[in-house]
Amino acid sequence: MHRNEQSKDRHEGAFALCSFWEVDFLARSGRLDEAHEVYEAALSFANDVDLFAEEIDPETGDALGNFPQGFTHLGVIHAALTLRDIEEGTHKMKRTS
Repeated sequence: MHRNEQSKDRHEGAFALCSFWEVDFLARSGRLDEAHEVYEAALSFANDVDLFAEEIDPETGDALGNFPQGFTHLGVIHAALTLRDIEEGTHKMKRTS
């Protein structure tokens, strides 16, 4: 997933963290099967020791940008916890006032 439409024209890679944000959104929307599919697909872009770069080349799958990228790894963890909590029924939606 690209950060914005302009990224496609600048030949930037896809911002890896956005894929894990998508997992979180899908899970919170009750679309768990789709969330798992996106999660597994995104995990496939880790290297041989399970580290992620900041960006992924959407055509080749190559790692681009900063490496390893802490934000991406936080996204992996957050998405995994959201999936677990929703499946166990322990996830509580935060309300904003």
